[in-house]
Amino acid sequence: MPPGIIHIFVDGVEQKPCSHCRVNKPLSEFVKSKQNRDGLHVYCNDCRGFKKHEEYLRHSDKYKERAAKFYQDNAEAIREQSAQYRRDNIDRILATNQKWRDTHKEEKARMDREYREKNKEYLQAKNRAKCKTEEYKIQNKKRNQKYLATDKGRKAKQMNRERYRARKNGVSATLTKLQWRLCKEFFHHTCAYCGKHLKNLTQDHFIPLHDAGGYDVDNIIPCCKSCNSSKQNKVFAEWYGIQPFYDKYREHRIITYLALFK
Repeated sequence: MPPGIIHIFVDGVEQKPCSHCRVNKPLSEFVKSKQNRDGLHVYCNDCRGFKKHEEYLRHSDKYKERAAKFYQDNAEAIREQSAQYRRDNIDRILATNQKWRDTHKEEKARMDREYREKNKEYLQAKNRAKCKTEEYKIQNKKRNQKYLATDKGRKAKQMNRERYRARKNGVSATLTKLQWRLCKEFFHHTCAYCGKHLKNLTQDHFIPLHDAGGYDVDNIIPCCKSCNSSKQNKVFAEWYGIQPFYDKYREHRIITYLALFK
Protein backbone atom coordinates (compact mmCIF):
# COMPACT_ATOMS: atom_id res chain seq x y z
CA MET A 1 0.00 0.00 0.00
CA PRO A 2 1.46 3.43 -0.94
CA PRO A 3 2.56 5.61 2.00
CA GLY A 4 -0.03 8.05 3.30
CA ILE A 5 -2.98 5.81 2.31
CA ILE A 6 -5.19 4.76 5.21
CA HIS A 7 -6.87 1.44 4.55
CA ILE A 8 -8.20 -0.80 7.30
CA PHE A 9 -9.53 -4.35 7.37
CA VAL A 10 -12.87 -5.11 9.01
CA ASP A 11 -13.88 -8.79 9.13
CA GLY A 12 -11.36 -9.43 6.38
CA VAL A 13 -12.78 -6.70 4.08
CA GLU A 14 -10.46 -3.87 3.09
CA GLN A 15 -12.02 -0.44 3.68
CA LYS A 16 -11.09 3.24 3.41
CA PRO A 17 -12.64 6.45 4.81
CA CYS A 18 -14.70 8.75 2.60
CA SER A 19 -13.30 12.31 2.60
CA HIS A 20 -16.83 13.75 2.81
CA CYS A 21 -18.89 11.62 5.18
CA ARG A 22 -15.78 10.32 7.07
CA VAL A 23 -17.23 6.80 7.17
CA ASN A 24 -15.09 3.73 6.48
CA LYS A 25 -16.56 1.86 3.53
CA PRO A 26 -15.48 -1.16 1.43
CA LEU A 27 -13.32 -0.36 -1.59
CA SER A 28 -16.21 -1.49 -3.82
CA GLU A 29 -18.04 1.70 -2.76
CA PHE A 30 -15.42 3.86 -4.52
CA VAL A 31 -14.91 4.31 -8.27
CA LYS A 32 -11.46 4.12 -9.82
CA SER A 33 -9.46 7.32 -10.21
CA LYS A 34 -5.89 7.64 -11.52
CA GLN A 35 -5.51 11.00 -9.79
CA ASN A 36 -5.21 9.38 -6.35
CA ARG A 37 -2.32 7.25 -5.12
CA ASP A 38 -4.53 4.29 -4.20
CA GLY A 39 -6.30 4.41 -7.54
CA LEU A 40 -9.70 5.16 -5.96
CA HIS A 41 -11.79 8.29 -5.69
CA VAL A 42 -11.66 10.17 -2.39
CA TYR A 43 -15.48 10.24 -2.16
CA CYS A 44 -17.70 7.18 -1.87
CA ASN A 45 -20.35 6.65 -4.55
CA ASP A 46 -23.15 8.27 -2.50
CA CYS A 47 -21.12 11.35 -1.59
CA ARG A 48 -19.68 11.65 -5.09
CA GLY A 49 -23.21 11.91 -6.52
CA PHE A 50 -24.12 14.48 -3.86
CA LYS A 51 -21.02 16.58 -4.59
CA LYS A 52 -21.65 16.43 -8.34
CA HIS A 53 -25.21 17.65 -7.76
CA GLU A 54 -23.90 20.53 -5.63
CA GLU A 55 -21.44 21.42 -8.39
CA TYR A 56 -24.24 21.38 -10.96
CA LEU A 57 -26.41 23.70 -8.86
CA ARG A 58 -23.56 26.18 -8.46
CA HIS A 59 -22.85 26.28 -12.19
CA SER A 60 -26.22 25.27 -13.65
CA ASP A 61 -26.28 28.12 -16.18
CA LYS A 62 -22.90 27.10 -17.58
CA TYR A 63 -23.93 23.44 -17.81
CA LYS A 64 -27.24 24.28 -19.51
CA GLU A 65 -25.50 26.54 -22.02
CA ARG A 66 -22.95 23.82 -22.79
CA ALA A 67 -25.71 21.20 -23.20
CA ALA A 68 -27.77 23.48 -25.48
CA LYS A 69 -24.74 24.12 -27.69
CA PHE A 70 -23.98 20.40 -27.88
CA TYR A 71 -27.55 19.53 -28.91
CA GLN A 72 -27.59 22.34 -31.45
CA ASP A 73 -24.33 21.16 -33.04
CA ASN A 74 -25.41 17.50 -33.09
CA ALA A 75 -29.18 17.79 -33.53
CA GLU A 76 -29.45 15.50 -36.56
CA ALA A 77 -27.29 12.76 -35.03
CA ILE A 78 -29.15 12.92 -31.71
CA ARG A 79 -32.55 12.68 -33.41
CA GLU A 80 -31.41 9.68 -35.45
CA GLN A 81 -29.91 8.02 -32.38
CA SER A 82 -33.12 8.60 -30.39
CA ALA A 83 -35.28 7.26 -33.23
CA GLN A 84 -33.10 4.16 -33.56
CA TYR A 85 -33.23 3.54 -29.81
CA ARG A 86 -37.01 3.82 -29.86
CA ARG A 87 -37.27 1.39 -32.79
CA ASP A 88 -35.05 -1.13 -31.02
CA ASN A 89 -36.83 -0.84 -27.65
CA ILE A 90 -40.42 0.06 -28.60
CA ASP A 91 -42.06 -2.74 -26.56
CA ARG A 92 -40.12 -1.92 -23.40
CA ILE A 93 -40.77 1.82 -23.80
CA LEU A 94 -44.53 1.31 -24.27
CA ALA A 95 -44.69 -1.02 -21.25
CA THR A 96 -42.80 1.50 -19.10
CA ASN A 97 -45.03 4.36 -20.21
CA GLN A 98 -48.17 2.34 -19.51
CA LYS A 99 -46.89 1.40 -16.05
CA TRP A 100 -46.25 5.08 -15.27
CA ARG A 101 -49.74 6.09 -16.47
CA ASP A 102 -51.32 3.38 -14.30
CA THR A 103 -49.48 4.58 -11.18
CA HIS A 104 -49.77 8.35 -11.83
CA LYS A 105 -53.35 8.75 -13.06
CA GLU A 106 -54.00 12.09 -11.34
CA GLU A 107 -50.70 13.58 -12.50
CA LYS A 108 -51.31 12.31 -16.05
CA ALA A 109 -54.79 13.87 -16.07
CA ARG A 110 -53.35 17.19 -14.85
CA MET A 111 -50.63 17.13 -17.51
CA ASP A 112 -53.21 16.38 -20.22
CA ARG A 113 -55.40 19.30 -19.09
CA GLU A 114 -52.46 21.70 -19.09
CA TYR A 115 -51.38 20.52 -22.55
CA ARG A 116 -54.87 20.98 -23.98
CA GLU A 117 -55.14 24.47 -22.51
CA LYS A 118 -51.74 25.55 -23.89
CA ASN A 119 -52.33 24.03 -27.33
CA LYS A 120 -56.07 24.59 -27.72
CA GLU A 121 -55.93 26.29 -31.14
CA TYR A 122 -53.42 23.78 -32.52
CA LEU A 123 -55.51 20.80 -31.39
CA GLN A 124 -58.70 22.30 -32.81
CA ALA A 125 -57.05 22.88 -36.19
CA LYS A 126 -55.61 19.36 -36.14
CA ASN A 127 -59.00 17.87 -35.27
CA ARG A 128 -60.76 19.84 -38.04
CA ALA A 129 -58.20 18.63 -40.57
CA LYS A 130 -58.63 15.04 -39.36
CA CYS A 131 -62.42 15.23 -39.63
CA LYS A 132 -62.14 16.21 -43.31
CA THR A 133 -60.25 13.06 -44.30
CA GLU A 134 -62.14 10.25 -46.05
CA GLU A 135 -60.71 7.64 -43.68
CA TYR A 136 -62.14 9.47 -40.65
CA LYS A 137 -65.54 9.91 -42.32
CA ILE A 138 -65.78 6.18 -43.07
CA GLN A 139 -64.72 5.20 -39.54
CA ASN A 140 -67.07 7.75 -37.98
CA LYS A 141 -69.99 6.44 -40.06
CA LYS A 142 -69.29 2.89 -38.88
CA ARG A 143 -69.10 4.04 -35.25
CA ASN A 144 -72.42 5.89 -35.56
CA GLN A 145 -74.11 2.88 -37.15
CA LYS A 146 -72.82 0.62 -34.39
CA TYR A 147 -73.97 3.08 -31.69
CA LEU A 148 -77.43 3.58 -33.22
CA ALA A 149 -77.93 -0.20 -33.24
CA THR A 150 -77.82 -0.23 -29.42
CA ASP A 151 -80.70 0.63 -27.09
CA LYS A 152 -78.85 3.71 -25.88
CA GLY A 153 -78.27 4.85 -29.46
CA ARG A 154 -81.90 4.35 -30.46
CA LYS A 155 -83.08 6.36 -27.45
CA ALA A 156 -80.63 9.17 -28.24
CA LYS A 157 -81.80 9.22 -31.86
CA GLN A 158 -85.42 9.41 -30.71
CA MET A 159 -84.72 12.34 -28.39
CA ASN A 160 -82.78 14.20 -31.10
CA ARG A 161 -85.62 13.66 -33.55
CA GLU A 162 -88.18 14.97 -31.04
CA ARG A 163 -86.05 18.03 -30.28
CA TYR A 164 -85.79 18.77 -33.99
CA ARG A 165 -89.57 18.48 -34.40
CA ALA A 166 -90.14 20.80 -31.43
CA ARG A 167 -87.73 23.44 -32.72
CA LYS A 168 -89.25 23.20 -36.18
CA ASN A 169 -92.68 23.92 -34.69
CA GLY A 170 -91.36 26.83 -32.65
CA VAL A 171 -91.90 25.28 -29.18
CA SER A 172 -89.48 24.62 -26.34
CA ALA A 173 -87.39 21.44 -26.21
CA THR A 174 -85.68 21.04 -22.82
CA LEU A 175 -86.23 17.37 -21.89
CA THR A 176 -82.97 15.72 -20.71
CA LYS A 177 -81.97 12.07 -20.53
CA LEU A 178 -82.13 12.17 -16.73
CA GLN A 179 -85.65 13.62 -16.74
CA TRP A 180 -86.78 10.96 -19.19
CA ARG A 181 -85.28 8.19 -17.05
CA LEU A 182 -87.00 9.52 -13.92
CA CYS A 183 -90.28 9.82 -15.86
CA LYS A 184 -90.16 6.12 -16.80
CA GLU A 185 -89.31 5.19 -13.22
CA PHE A 186 -92.33 7.15 -11.97
CA PHE A 187 -94.59 5.01 -14.17
CA HIS A 188 -92.63 1.82 -13.28
CA HIS A 189 -91.49 1.41 -16.90
CA THR A 190 -95.02 0.81 -18.10
CA CYS A 191 -97.17 2.54 -20.69
CA ALA A 192 -98.90 5.37 -18.85
CA TYR A 193 -102.10 4.75 -20.88
CA CYS A 194 -102.61 0.97 -21.19
CA GLY A 195 -100.24 -0.27 -18.46
CA LYS A 196 -98.06 -2.56 -20.61
CA HIS A 197 -94.61 -3.18 -19.15
CA LEU A 198 -92.05 -2.57 -21.92
CA LYS A 199 -88.29 -2.18 -22.14
CA ASN A 200 -88.46 0.33 -24.99
CA LEU A 201 -91.11 2.96 -24.33
CA THR A 202 -91.86 5.80 -26.72
CA GLN A 203 -92.38 9.44 -25.80
CA ASP A 204 -95.82 10.93 -26.22
CA HIS A 205 -96.68 14.64 -26.09
CA PHE A 206 -99.51 14.96 -23.55
CA ILE A 207 -100.46 18.23 -25.26
CA PRO A 208 -99.87 17.45 -28.95
CA LEU A 209 -97.00 19.14 -30.73
CA HIS A 210 -99.64 20.32 -33.22
CA ASP A 211 -101.22 22.36 -30.37
CA ALA A 212 -97.88 23.92 -29.28
CA GLY A 213 -97.10 21.23 -26.74
CA GLY A 214 -93.40 21.44 -25.95
CA TYR A 215 -90.83 18.68 -25.70
CA ASP A 216 -90.42 19.30 -21.97
CA VAL A 217 -90.55 17.26 -18.79
CA ASP A 218 -94.06 18.55 -18.01
CA ASN A 219 -95.46 17.37 -21.35
CA ILE A 220 -93.82 14.01 -22.11
CA ILE A 221 -95.46 10.73 -21.08
CA PRO A 222 -94.03 7.19 -21.59
CA CYS A 223 -96.26 4.97 -23.67
CA CYS A 224 -96.20 2.00 -26.03
CA LYS A 225 -96.08 2.38 -29.80
CA SER A 226 -99.71 1.29 -30.14
CA CYS A 227 -101.04 3.98 -27.79
CA ASN A 228 -98.75 6.61 -29.30
CA SER A 229 -99.98 5.79 -32.78
CA SER A 230 -103.61 5.75 -31.64
CA LYS A 231 -103.47 9.05 -29.74
CA GLN A 232 -101.57 11.06 -32.41
CA ASN A 233 -102.81 14.69 -32.20
CA LYS A 234 -105.96 13.93 -30.19
CA VAL A 235 -106.78 15.66 -26.91
CA PHE A 236 -106.11 13.38 -23.95
CA ALA A 237 -109.48 13.94 -22.24
CA GLU A 238 -111.40 13.08 -25.42
CA TRP A 239 -109.22 10.15 -26.51
CA TYR A 240 -108.43 8.26 -23.32
CA GLY A 241 -111.96 7.95 -21.92
CA ILE A 242 -113.23 5.90 -24.89
CA GLN A 243 -110.32 3.46 -25.03
CA PRO A 244 -110.97 -0.20 -24.04
CA PHE A 245 -107.94 -0.09 -21.70
CA TYR A 246 -109.15 3.05 -19.90
CA ASP A 247 -108.27 2.99 -16.21
CA LYS A 248 -109.22 5.68 -13.73
CA TYR A 249 -106.17 5.01 -11.53
CA ARG A 250 -103.76 5.44 -14.46
CA GLU A 251 -105.55 8.61 -15.52
CA HIS A 252 -105.16 10.01 -11.99
CA ARG A 253 -101.48 9.00 -11.98
CA ILE A 254 -100.83 10.85 -15.25
CA ILE A 255 -102.51 14.02 -13.94
CA THR A 256 -100.57 13.72 -10.66
CA TYR A 257 -97.23 13.39 -12.50
CA LEU A 258 -97.84 16.42 -14.72
CA ALA A 259 -98.98 18.46 -11.70
CA LEU A 260 -95.53 18.03 -10.14
CA PHE A 261 -94.11 20.57 -12.61
CA LYS A 262 -96.82 23.22 -12.40
